[in-house]
Amino acid sequence: MVDASPWRLKWEATGTLSLYLFNATTGEYIAPLNASETSGETLVYGREGSFYLEVKGQGSWTVVIEIP
Repeated sequence: MVDASPWRLKWEATGTLSLYLFNATTGEYIAPLNASETSGETLVYGREGSFYLEVKGQGSWTVVIEIP
């Protein structure tokens, strides 16, 4: 449950990585999240509630979600 906006998404990968955000209640696809670099972070605005994150990657990866 994310109850604040913005929230920060950080990632690190040794290969390719794609991140997709879905509504946890309805399963509705909301948005791709920018992870075109092997490491980085982005602030996500206007998204509060329960979500799940689909991660597709090659190689090892780490994703962290935090409230700044």
